[in-house]
Amino acid sequence: TTDKLGQETGISLAYGNGPLKLVYAYDKQQTSQADATGLVSANGHKKLNHINGSYDFKVVKLVAGWNSQKQDATVPAGAAVSDQRSWYVGGVMPVFGKDIVKAEYTRLNRKLVSSADAKMIAIGYEHPMSKRTTVYATYAKVDNDAASATSMLGGVGVAAGFDPNAFEFGLKHSF
Repeated sequence: TTDKLGQETGISLAYGNGPLKLVYAYDKQQTSQADATGLVSANGHKKLNHINGSYDFKVVKLVAGWNSQKQDATVPAGAAVSDQRSWYVGGVMPVFGKDIVKAEYTRLNRKLVSSADAKMIAIGYEHPMSKRTTVYATYAKVDNDAASATSMLGGVGVAAGFDPNAFEFGLKHSF
């Protein structure tokens, strides 16, 4: 039945004490699977785990995290299931007074598909123009394995093996 589709349950626990911050989150989503004709034929579950943390050394704040996503279902033969893990490590460093440089490396590993992993490196810069206005720029590059079609940049999917990159420039203002 599809009466529970769209239901989501989650919990998040956070700890912060001085320069140390830790977060754990769990999320379970009720999903659907389509058979070869495109009709919804079974219900499934997507389970997500997130562990993130940071430590501020004042000269640099180190950030790191680990995420897992597993989708299982009672599905007809040939329907997709997924099992993937990702982790990231990065840093945020103040420069020139109140400016900030950010860098991060992310790695995605798909357990059920060979040659479908991806890596991403990103670097960004923020300059506060006032207490309420900040200008920023970020560059990110994804390196996909031959069977990976991951953008990791928040956009739509890409062709397998394609290595997308993105540059953003923006102005943030708080009212």
